[in-house]
Amino acid sequence: MPTANLQQDLIKQLGIDRLPGEKQQAVLTAMTEAVLKRLVVRVLEKLPEADRAEFEKTAKGRNAEKMTEFLKSKVPNFEEITTQEVANFKKEMTETVNKLIS
Repeated sequence: MPTANLQQDLIKQLGIDRLPGEKQQAVLTAMTEAVLKRLVVRVLEKLPEADRAEFEKTAKGRNAEKMTEFLKSKVPNFEEITTQEVANFKKEMTETVNKLIS
């Protein structure tokens, strides 16, 4: 997942760049984790039971790169799903921030 791109987009869209560095990083980490959780839930629905068990073993290692490679190899449209989840999250966060500012 393009974490750096997601973070840069969120910084610009949500005005996170106005926060102190430490808080900025905490907010970005929380947002990135939220997107990853959504993505995993959505993708696991598409995996057969045997692949889910294998994914759980991979996930226990907490290596994002290995998990991503595994999912790319098992879910044909993984990149499309990732793009959709990132777009949905960004839209929701932008709407939430705009409501708070209004």
